[in-house]
Amino acid sequence: SRPPSLCPPSPSRSRDWRMGFVDCLVLLAATAGFSVHRIARSRGSGTDAIKKYQLTTSVMLDTTSLGWLRLCIGLFQLVLLFTRIAKGPFSKICSDDLQNCVPYGGIWILTTFTIWCWLAQGAYFVTCGIITLVRKEPSDHVAFLLTVMYEVQFCVSLLVTLAVACLLIPMLEWKLSNFQGSPEMRAHLVDRQTTLNHPFAVLVHTANLWFMLLELSINNIPFRPSHFPFVLIWTTLYAFFGWTFFHVYGVWYYFFLDYRRPYAAGAYAGLMLCMVVFFRLASAVTLVKRSMPQILFHCCAFLSLFAVLLYTCRELARHGYLSS
Repeated sequence: SRPPSLCPPSPSRSRDWRMGFVDCLVLLAATAGFSVHRIARSRGSGTDAIKKYQLTTSVMLDTTSLGWLRLCIGLFQLVLLFTRIAKGPFSKICSDDLQNCVPYGGIWILTTFTIWCWLAQGAYFVTCGIITLVRKEPSDHVAFLLTVMYEVQFCVSLLVTLAVACLLIPMLEWKLSNFQGSPEMRAHLVDRQTTLNHPFAVLVHTANLWFMLLELSINNIPFRPSHFPFVLIWTTLYAFFGWTFFHVYGVWYYFFLDYRRPYAAGAYAGLMLCMVVFFRLASAVTLVKRSMPQILFHCCAFLSLFAVLLYTCRELARHGYLSS
């Protein structure tokens, strides 16, 4: 691939890309600065507020069952990921002008936000599962790290699933249904759609939310407002990584992160706003879990789990992967 061209995605967009770059850079820098400031101000309180027994107890399962469930989920995630990596690339992702392409699959999938989150979830479940099974109280720092990982990964699992189901897939379908370009570009769009509909992609884009919803419904871990900046930091880190990846390989995995587009600043602001909404939603759910009758809460939780599972099966069946 040749080096990326730092120009607007198409001549029809008159807004200079440098304006978008500066807008997004200021927004990300302000987000990072705010997050670091909040973490520094709350330093010492986050760890102290964590009750370690909350990591290894459940509102529904006994300790042994909880530990094995977490360990099995984590091992499934990690084994699936490393098996996919070992099989090598199965597709490719190209820039809008088809001048730059990178493989999709193999070690390259570690550069996607989805796999960042999938890997972190696997590490969380395996670590929590082992700690729960050995019944050994974790240190303050380990308890703090696992709690933050849980809070961050729940929020980003919502982001991943909703972004793919409500933005990436519909956008590709709309482009294909209204396509008037070259055969090469159409083939590229079809290839991207096929990649998103691959069984591995469907699983990592939906099962991540299923696992985090299950964890939310059975664990005893509350969401702490002082930990919200870590959600922003995780998102901001990937945004900067995405910029670096683009400057090296000339490809964006997620079109809404492309700062050359006229709506880039709004997309970044919307992304951060989604993180706020998701964190507050999770906080509210944990409060409701403690106040409402357990049977009613678990019915609602498992209905949500069933809905995500049904969506996953529908997507696999729609593209012929569940047919005999």
